Amino acid sequence: MPSRRQALLDLSNVQGLHITGPATGTPPTLLRRARGLHETCMQELRPHPGNTLLYTQAGIHSITRFNDVRYFAAGTTLYKAGTALYTNANDNRLTLTRMPPGNTQPDQLFWAGGGATRKVDDTTTEVTTVSVTAGGAGYVVGDILALATPSGGTAATVTVATVAAGVITAITLTTKGLRYTTGVKASIAITGSGTGATINVLTTTLISLSWGIVPPADGFTVALTTQLTKTIELFNTAADWAVTGTGVIAADEGTIKQEGTNSLKITIPADTLAILTKASVLDLSQFATPGDSSIEDFIELWIRVDGESAGFTYFTLRFDVGGGTFAADYYQFKFLPSSVTQNRMILTGIGIDPSVAASELSFVRESNGGSESGTGVDASPSAADSSPGQGGTGVDGGASFGESAVATSSASWSRLRIPKARFLRSGNSANTWANVAALQLMIQSNSLSAITVYIDYARMRGGAGMLGDYSSLVTFDNTATGARSTSNPTPVVTNQNDRQRLAYASLPISTDPQVNARTLWRTLGNGAALFREKIIPNNTATTYSSHVADFVGLWTNAQSEVLYLPSLPTDNARPLDTHSDFIYDQATVFWISGLASTKGRVYFSPAGRPEAQAGFIQVTNDDMPLFRLIVWNRARYIIGEGGWWRIDGTGPYTTFKFQGIPGVLSAQARTIVPTPFGIVWQAKDGLRIFNGSQAPLLHYDRLGPLFRGENAEQLSSFQGTNAAFAREQYFISDDYQTLSINLATGFIRDLGFGCHALYYEEDTTSLLGALSDGLYIIEDQSLGATTTAFTIATPSYLFPDNTVGWIDQLFVDGSLAATATLTLDATTLALTALAPSGRQLLERQVGYPARAVALTLTGTQASTAALYGIECAVRDCTLELILPGGVITLKGRASDLGSDIYFQILEEQRQSEPLESCLLAYRLTLDANCHGTTIFPTFYFEEGDLTLAALTNNARSLLQFTPRRMGHLLGIRLWGNFRTPITLFRAELEMRPVTCEIITPQGAVKLIGRSSSVTTSILFELTEQQRTTEPIDANLMLHSILVDASGAVTPTLTLLEGTKTLASMGLGSRSLTRTTIRSVGNFVSLTLTGDFFTTITLYRTEIVLLPVTLKLRVTHSHGDYLPGKILPLIGRSINATQSILFDVQEQQRTSEPFDSMLLAHFFRLDSAGGSVTPTLTFEESTLSLAPLGMTARTLQQQSLTRLGHLLSITLAGNFTSTIQLYRAELELRPVLLSVLVNGQRLPLQARMHATSNGLFFELADELFMGAAPTQTMLIRRLTLDADTNNTLLTPSLITDQGTFILPPMQDPARAYREWPLGLPGRPRQIMLDCLITAINAIYAAELHLYVPSNSQRGANQ
Repeated sequence: MPSRRQALLDLSNVQGLHITGPATGTPPTLLRRARGLHETCMQELRPHPGNTLLYTQAGIHSITRFNDVRYFAAGTTLYKAGTALYTNANDNRLTLTRMPPGNTQPDQLFWAGGGATRKVDDTTTEVTTVSVTAGGAGYVVGDILALATPSGGTAATVTVATVAAGVITAITLTTKGLRYTTGVKASIAITGSGTGATINVLTTTLISLSWGIVPPADGFTVALTTQLTKTIELFNTAADWAVTGTGVIAADEGTIKQEGTNSLKITIPADTLAILTKASVLDLSQFATPGDSSIEDFIELWIRVDGESAGFTYFTLRFDVGGGTFAADYYQFKFLPSSVTQNRMILTGIGIDPSVAASELSFVRESNGGSESGTGVDASPSAADSSPGQGGTGVDGGASFGESAVATSSASWSRLRIPKARFLRSGNSANTWANVAALQLMIQSNSLSAITVYIDYARMRGGAGMLGDYSSLVTFDNTATGARSTSNPTPVVTNQNDRQRLAYASLPISTDPQVNARTLWRTLGNGAALFREKIIPNNTATTYSSHVADFVGLWTNAQSEVLYLPSLPTDNARPLDTHSDFIYDQATVFWISGLASTKGRVYFSPAGRPEAQAGFIQVTNDDMPLFRLIVWNRARYIIGEGGWWRIDGTGPYTTFKFQGIPGVLSAQARTIVPTPFGIVWQAKDGLRIFNGSQAPLLHYDRLGPLFRGENAEQLSSFQGTNAAFAREQYFISDDYQTLSINLATGFIRDLGFGCHALYYEEDTTSLLGALSDGLYIIEDQSLGATTTAFTIATPSYLFPDNTVGWIDQLFVDGSLAATATLTLDATTLALTALAPSGRQLLERQVGYPARAVALTLTGTQASTAALYGIECAVRDCTLELILPGGVITLKGRASDLGSDIYFQILEEQRQSEPLESCLLAYRLTLDANCHGTTIFPTFYFEEGDLTLAALTNNARSLLQFTPRRMGHLLGIRLWGNFRTPITLFRAELEMRPVTCEIITPQGAVKLIGRSSSVTTSILFELTEQQRTTEPIDANLMLHSILVDASGAVTPTLTLLEGTKTLASMGLGSRSLTRTTIRSVGNFVSLTLTGDFFTTITLYRTEIVLLPVTLKLRVTHSHGDYLPGKILPLIGRSINATQSILFDVQEQQRTSEPFDSMLLAHFFRLDSAGGSVTPTLTFEESTLSLAPLGMTARTLQQQSLTRLGHLLSITLAGNFTSTIQLYRAELELRPVLLSVLVNGQRLPLQARMHATSNGLFFELADELFMGAAPTQTMLIRRLTLDADTNNTLLTPSLITDQGTFILPPMQDPARAYREWPLGLPGRPRQIMLDCLITAINAIYAAELHLYVPSNSQRGANQ
């Protein structure tokens, strides 16, 4: 069989790796091995480009790129561009994400997962070495200098180590600061008074920072400073006062007093106004320095009234600011008697007011600018701030504070304290409290009694806008990013602040270099919420003196500092170092907890504050851990061991659980990668791709075994540890091997090495991978000329139906140099290596058989080389059964080609023509080269096996085996080692049918022998069509049988009429035996009984069938035969034991002589074995004859007379088993009219009317011997010889002159009649009207005519 080109690989749409199932089941567009192939394979396969080493470092497990710099983590260390940056707490994989630390900040690189949550950017540097560039002047050892603070950084400080005449000569780096660059920096003295020094930053080091800020510890203190006071009047000398009022006496009192030497004693009669005035120049706008007092500070003095309790009406205190005359410009306050001794807010503060306590946040104002960076300074306060309530709270200003009532109980001192803001102003000059010129006391007694009033020590008291009890906390801040820590745990409490400043000491200093400020937080007096008191813009100062007022109503000086919003945040917790994964989405960070006790939680930050942790979502129980967070398609997803969830909302957050989507194990958590095609990951049951609602398996039909724990081809069972998406490909590695799956095209390949981490750089389109020795660019496209290792294994071409085929040659088209190994079933065959020079079609001779063939190419080649096609010249290993009716091809099969090849006849082949009718395996021919080894066949029949002797050759030749074995062939096995190899080029077995020829006069009919088992018999059977058609149905005589065989055979003939078993025929050796049968019947089949498989060899069988005939002889009335009118009729029978029918065929009945009226005259029969009853069937009637025949052979004849159109003759009798028929004959005579014209006889045959009521004879003009058509004749007479059987017969004559009816004839027996006519004219027709079926016979009829002499010439002619 000629070979054909078979492609082992279809590169028109190559799809890459397929390792599921056997190689024989792999489609031709897929590969069993696809290691080291290029990611782009369009109509070709190429090696991938090599990898470029970037950094040598073992153990890399995490990679990213930030600001064009590559970062990676190995072990516990995070590296930037190969330089160690930070050491994490453990070596877990990191999540590294760029995001802004605040809404308006540049991105920084954040990471979590290594037991630390941290961040870094390119400017996160600290100073490592410094030097003095200018020593300045006036410095001493120990002075501390701060270097100019860079934008967004914190200050570095140095300490003066040595000086020379005030000039710095050496310094020590004290604080490293943050975000410095190298170069000369100005300095600012923190301690000391030196100036002019500049410091050179020599080197800096990039550092990472804490993600979020660690809160300060407790330990700072807050103390009340000494209250500021200013003496207004001692009241020691009564003589200093000008007194008016009748009977009013002012005197010094040394015993009844509160403070100092004396008090001023004033005696006042009843119903008298006492006025005491003293010139006194005072500046009551300040205590000691401008701005240290506000109008909310108190004016305080002591007063005692002795006398009747009702004798006191009021007391007015005045301060003149207009020259001392109290004429126009003065401040005054009128005190009234009362049983209330003090205002409660003096000691308890504003926070106790119900309206304030109910809404402290709305009471406290925002900073100027309303921003975090603002201050609590009121740039333009007014007296209105201290009078009406502010903020719509209904709280009075500072004027409502103080003690303004004089006790009415006698002999009791009252301390009058009234804010300057409550004094009423008279006059409108520009003078203020700074212009006090005189004091005046106005006391009115009532009419009931005289009173004695004592007044002692007047002063101004205050200095700060605070009253009551306070709590204070501190936080660390990064003003560059807006990050803030939580506060120290325990508030520091100060009690009973009476407008005193707060002295902060031991303020905490953060070790975090990003902290560049601290914020002090304080309550309102007796308040609950803490508000921003002060931002200390450094991380160095440990003390602070605060005069920040609770609100502007307690301090209305210009640039008043007051508490301001926000209140102390409680959601600034630093992200936990134990967080294992996070995402940044919509200005919010979400973390997965890595703590065993909180494995089911997802934590989240406040929106816009990614460095703070606000709260958490309890997604699962802690026994069902969560592992990854992914943002994809504008949605947030959580993936854990128990499945998938979506985070919905913007706060509060809810979660939606997806049903039916498997989760991920911890080891595979880093295989979850968002792609434009969906989220891909290795689930518990294989790779899956999540599309937003469902997650079907991804290429499980091609990669399934790897994820079931099985090894396949070059790949081991696969449990991915890391993955990345790059250039439409999902890369996944288990640290030892890496797969690439193109999600757009479906091309799958094996990179040939493992990656411990993968990362795709979108800006460079480079895929980074961590190999065992360092960080690489994976498949660097710029390395086209670099050679890389590859392995290509084609799917196995399986010969059809798992049969054997011959692989003659291998053709490889390409420029790929490689080692070529053919896999032939389970055996490998190394071929000569492929070494093309450019693109070539290389050919390798093979010449081996196999059920399946595949090719593996391995090598090291540049990615510029390519493979374009692989083909084999193959041919099916077949054995052709050569049959008379065609060829049946058997395909070889083998379990061990080193032993044999088996050619099996399939069931459908065995049960169908032509094989079913070919029972004789005649000759086996093999076109083979045995190479000196032997080959021999075994034939497998249903009846048994036959093994022939072995043959051999040393060169290709024809080997022939002649089994001549009859049986039902099942298959042929060729024994030999076909891997040596024995090369089989062609095999054919000539199969012949076992036949029996039916010999008939019309020709031979060949019957095909069939058998259920040739060990018992062979059946030769006519088909139904053969039995009912020529020549079989026309040959009823089984004449003889001939058998040519070696061995005895017993024939059995099967007829429709029964069976007939003959005596055995044949001898032990080959002989020709004939047996005469001479049985009449419908032959059906012949059965030859004997063991034709092991004993008898049948060469030839014949049966002679002859027709059973009846001859029809048509003669004249005188008995002479008409030439050509002997017609044999072929006998047919449906049952020869009853009768044989000899039928005149339709064509015969409508042609001469049977289309004319005939007279059945004699029937003759030559037979033996018994009587035969003939029956003649005419169109007009049926005539049964008396039985004829005897036991011995006898020739008998029976005379009969019957007119009619003959149809058939039936002979009734048992011709199969009783009667032997040798001859049958029926003599027929035509009914003739002899026309005698001038003595010359012209015969005319009778015709019958369609109505069967008579005969007629037609006289045509051409009968009258050339007489002219108009010539008159003489019709002389008509004669008739007939047996009318006493039936009326009436002749009539039709001429051109008319019709003449003659007298009838009616006789009981044969009679002769004559009708003289003598009529002139030309006769046209003679009619004999009678009942044809009634008369017996018309033997002769004559019509005599005379033609005148003038027509003799025409007659003679």
